[in-house]
Amino acid sequence: MKRFGKYVVVVFVNLVLLIVMLKVIDIFFEEEVPDFQIQQRQISLNEYPSNADFVAGPSSSVFNATQNLENKEYRLRTDQYGFIIGPSDIGRLHDDIDIIFFGGSTTECFFVDEDKRFPYLVGEILSNETGKRVTVRNAGLMGKHSMKSNFDLMTRGLQTNPKTVVLMHNINDLVQLLYVNSYFDGPDTRRITTDVVENKNRRSFLYRWAFQVKEWVMPNLYREVTQIFNSENGEGLNEDEWAGWRNESEIEYDYVKGKFKNSLLTFISIAKSNNMQVVLMTQFNRFNVDDDFIVKNYYDNVVKSINHNSFFEFYHIFNDVIREVADNENVLLVDLAKEIPPTMEYLYDAVHVNTNGSVLSAHIIADLLNRNFYQ
Repeated sequence: MKRFGKYVVVVFVNLVLLIVMLKVIDIFFEEEVPDFQIQQRQISLNEYPSNADFVAGPSSSVFNATQNLENKEYRLRTDQYGFIIGPSDIGRLHDDIDIIFFGGSTTECFFVDEDKRFPYLVGEILSNETGKRVTVRNAGLMGKHSMKSNFDLMTRGLQTNPKTVVLMHNINDLVQLLYVNSYFDGPDTRRITTDVVENKNRRSFLYRWAFQVKEWVMPNLYREVTQIFNSENGEGLNEDEWAGWRNESEIEYDYVKGKFKNSLLTFISIAKSNNMQVVLMTQFNRFNVDDDFIVKNYYDNVVKSINHNSFFEFYHIFNDVIREVADNENVLLVDLAKEIPPTMEYLYDAVHVNTNGSVLSAHIIADLLNRNFYQ
């Protein structure tokens, strides 16, 4: 035991000496080899990690703002590309992909059992009806808006080359554009690009060698421990990600509509130029001024200059934009906003389907896809 203690002391002393040596070398070569920085703009892609498998349930604050949602843990699994998969996809992760659903949390369907999420269930229904294996992947993720799905299509979409791509966006685009008037700004969780400053050291070989030894022997433990501590204590989970971003000026409605329309057209253009069939879907919802539960849960700070009546109206206008674009671009439209009843039987809050809503959506989508693409 005493010998072990001596070893610890020796290692500690050597590390201290190494750090002192680094500082001496740094000072000695400071003027001869100055530092410089490179700023890199990086595209922020919102997607799950590959081959993930975890369970989670709604937090108490989320659950208290729902109706007819089962309070339990839900399982979510992904394939090697980070797409959400279902039970029958296990062991079939390398199949050619027929359909990819792109969207936000309303497509993700986290709080629906994995065998009842509508993107997965569409594949099961089509497989049974056509007699062929129809492989479907779900690229939905909480907070994602259509411009992020455009980049997702250009990366994972082109890489996996599906026959059909399905897009459903509305509320994330609406909030993003009402808050900051742009897809390229806002909090880190929503913006398209991030700036990363990388230090480039024109140091001597001796300094760089000693620094690498230090990094290998004693990395930045403080940073790692801080991250673990914060995640385990839930730090940041209840913070308002939009704090400081809400736009209090008068809303330019035509500008906002135009930005959303252009994003939809971008998705269609990318898909068509790569010989993919495109499907647009309107977003189911309970945005009705007569729905007391939804009005009660509407937070007045969505945008300072817009009340819930106007917000609900503009949400429906965004669905109209989707219908208009689908008609003008001659792509298939699945009008879920009209097909899914706007009640708690199918939606547990303003825009998220429960199991009943997800199953009904799957049958509606599968029926239209089958009649248009598989017959």
